[in-house]
Amino acid sequence: MIQRIQSVYLLSGCLFLASNFLLSEVWTGPAAEHSDWFTPVSLGLNSLGIAGGLFSIALFRNRDRQLQVISAIMVTSLAGLIVVSFCLYSGGILPGVESVEANSIQPLLAVITPLSATGLFTMARRGVNTDIKLLRSVDRLR
Repeated sequence: MIQRIQSVYLLSGCLFLASNFLLSEVWTGPAAEHSDWFTPVSLGLNSLGIAGGLFSIALFRNRDRQLQVISAIMVTSLAGLIVVSFCLYSGGILPGVESVEANSIQPLLAVITPLSATGLFTMARRGVNTDIKLLRSVDRLR
């Protein structure tokens, strides 16, 4: 299970999403004050992505189901990215808004980590597709 590269990609993507929980300034700052639903929705989508990623590592025997779960966690990760970006921009925290605090990197990390996790989940999806193609070619040779 761990020897497959897509398991490493999935675990790394889960760690990227889990690192969002450490960014306390984002979840208690102006974006959270501006939108009451920001913190629970964002952290809920991150939790769902983490749980789905860990669950999909355990689905190494059923590759078709694993592909479906990875696609679903990619969607939740992108939804989390959209929610975080929208709320941080509307709260005046992201670049392009006049009231940006120059000394804080946490809002930028809150946007970059789901984007990086989505990239890792995409690479895991490609690895699962490669496994499926290899199994089909081996079945043809039998």
